[in-house]
Order: sequence, then structure tokens, then C-alpha cells
Amino acid sequence: DIARLEKLKEDIQDELLKLKEERNLFAQSIQKEQEIDEQRLAMLVELYKKMDAKKAAPILAAMDKDLVIQLMNHKNMPKKQVQMIFSTMDPSQSVILSEYLARNKSGEGYRIIKEINASLSKEFAPCPAVQ
Repeated sequence: DIARLEKLKEDIQDELLKLKEERNLFAQSIQKEQEIDEQRLAMLVELYKKMDAKKAAPILAAMDKDLVIQLMNHKNMPKKQVQMIFSTMDPSQSVILSEYLARNKSGEGYRIIKEINASLSKEFAPCPAVQ
């Protein structure tokens, strides 16, 4: 009986070690992906910060809002360029992006929060049997 328990303990420790290794590999993969994403974003920032605002405005207006917000909030994007782009953009699109920007620095974060809230509402909906 004790030998069997020791074997189970050893098996559990082996599995825990494997899980820790997988978790570390996963964390490294996420870190690398974030670095690559940042490099891509930095390249786009360099492109749009040098582009004439009249040319950049319609392009950014057609892009994904989350990406536009990331570009506008990037540490290397001059605020003057952001102002010029917004001022040359169609006013209705400028309003939409400005509101989106004001809600959350990352529109993706805003979307995720909405999804979580919807999920929680379903999960914790009142139980019909209790009412």
C-alpha cells in the first residue's frame, strides 16, 4: 500500500514537472509573440508618423479600430501627428475613433470586458427553480 502511494506521489510530481515546463514554454512563446507584435506595430508607427495626415486619415479610418488605437497611443507616435490625422479625417469617423480611444486605451480590452460581462450574465442568470 505504501509503495503504491509512493508511486502515485512520484507520478504526480512528474506530471507537475511536465506542466511547469509546458507553462514556461507557453510563457516564452507568448513573450516572443508580443515582441514580434511590438516590432510590427513600431514599423507601422514609423510609416504613419512620417506620412502626410491627408493621406493617412482615410487609410486609418478604414482600418480596424483596435489597431488604430494602438497606433495612436504608441509611445513613438507624435501627438501632433495624431491631432493632424484626426483633424483631416471625416468628422463622423473622427468622433467614432475619439470615443473609442477615450473608452479604453486598447479597444480590444474594451471588447474583452464586454464579452466577459455577457458571459457572466449568462453564467449567473437567476435559476428558474429558485424563483
